[in-house]
Amino acid sequence: MEVLIPLLIILFLLLLIVTLVGHGIWVVLSWFFREFGGSKIGARPPSASQTSSAQRPCHNCNEALEIQMKFCGVCGAQRLSLAQEEHLRELEGTLRQLERLHQSGALDALNFRVLKTKIENEREQMLFPDGR
Repeated sequence: MEVLIPLLIILFLLLLIVTLVGHGIWVVLSWFFREFGGSKIGARPPSASQTSSAQRPCHNCNEALEIQMKFCGVCGAQRLSLAQEEHLRELEGTLRQLERLHQSGALDALNFRVLKTKIENEREQMLFPDGR
């Protein structure tokens, strides 16, 4: 009996070491394949409800808008349709191009301000058709 208890303790410690080393090997292999295989744990492809118009950011304040919301609860901007979103992206691209032309000297300051004001007014009219 005197030999049995130390033997059981040694076997228990050996089992514990084997378990920890085995688990460590699996963790390292998992990390290796995740890093070099391109797969990420927890990264799921977006579901249809996530990619649809169920939740989109407000184009004025970037607050999340639910599908039933017609106006942003934070800033009051109108929820845009897909066509209006495309038009807004085009306006933003046009404004960036105008800024580049102005910085390069191809567009004078007066014309730049006039065009920028018109683009900003059109954006404002899309987001707030009834005014703020």
